[in-house]
Amino acid sequence: MTAQILHIDARTRPFELAPAGAADFVVHEGEQVDAGIVLTDPTLSLYCLDPASRRALFVETPATLDLSQVPFMYVAQHTHATRLLAVPYAELHALAAQIDVRDEQITFIHSTGRCGSTLVSAAFNAADDVVSLSEPDVFFAVNRLRAQGEVDDGTLVPLLRSATKLLCKPTPQVPAPRAWVIKFRAQELMLGDLFHAAFSRAAAIYLYRNADTWLRSIQRTFSRDMEAADRQELTPEVSKLLESMAPLLPAYMADPATPKTPVAVAMLLWLSSIDRYLELHAAGMPMLAARYEQLQTDPQAVMRRLFAHAGVTLSDPAALDAVLARDSQAGSAIAQAHQRDVEPDAAMLADMRAVIEWHPVIDRVDFVVPGTLAL
Repeated sequence: MTAQILHIDARTRPFELAPAGAADFVVHEGEQVDAGIVLTDPTLSLYCLDPASRRALFVETPATLDLSQVPFMYVAQHTHATRLLAVPYAELHALAAQIDVRDEQITFIHSTGRCGSTLVSAAFNAADDVVSLSEPDVFFAVNRLRAQGEVDDGTLVPLLRSATKLLCKPTPQVPAPRAWVIKFRAQELMLGDLFHAAFSRAAAIYLYRNADTWLRSIQRTFSRDMEAADRQELTPEVSKLLESMAPLLPAYMADPATPKTPVAVAMLLWLSSIDRYLELHAAGMPMLAARYEQLQTDPQAVMRRLFAHAGVTLSDPAALDAVLARDSQAGSAIAQAHQRDVEPDAAMLADMRAVIEWHPVIDRVDFVVPGTLAL
């Protein structure tokens, strides 16, 4: 099995939190090497898929960089990459087959976003011999391929399984992990059934929060983006991207009675997440749900329940206390220090209520999903 070294000439991501993709780097080809290096070199980590070329891209980062301790793995990978390694899909599956990791060693964290999921991911790193990764972005392309109907599920499940297993490897800081936790971008919940098909005995967690405080967090964090969106037309390309993140969008936009504002579109991300969780729960997919409001009230109790659900132990409570005391997104573009002191106005709150009233089941801002833990 061979892989292609790619040397980096330039970095080209449009903005820090943009989805990871092959176009993030300008590269030139180097030598070919044995693809097995991705199994033995802990400084190589899976970055993204390149569907057009049917290959996966790994990045090499300095051994001193702990990718489990950064707010967003894909951002740190892009910033600190020293070179890339391109591995064809066929070799990717062959390499993954050599990795001995059991479903029970893996925990998936899904969420609505803006609900403490980055904090929970960081907290899992305080547990014994756990590697918790916050937003490896290899799955974004899979969700988009599925949403656009470009690849059937029978092809995507093995791809998800191989990609996940290749994330479950030792790191320079944790040479012998006993468990791995993977926290996704919010839209990867749409792939929940495929992850369950690939890892039927893995633990799964769902984090969410009330709609009104979710909107307030979005407004404080992304208000400049929403203001810019209000001045732009919704292009077909952007619409397709949004539909992969919020599957309720087409039906909502087709309803002439609904507001079509940036706030309404943003709220459809929240609504689509809750709606998808309900679908997965009704289909029998086991997930333990926890609310942001519970994390705010008693984070220690919530984390104890989540640790137990994941089957991991905590020998050093002080390490957990230290994580819970800091901003888990510090150093990123959406750190608390960068948030604006703004609140949704009356029109925005009216749009929020209109979106919720449009849904036949999710009928209140403090909707509680089945399977939510009781403290």
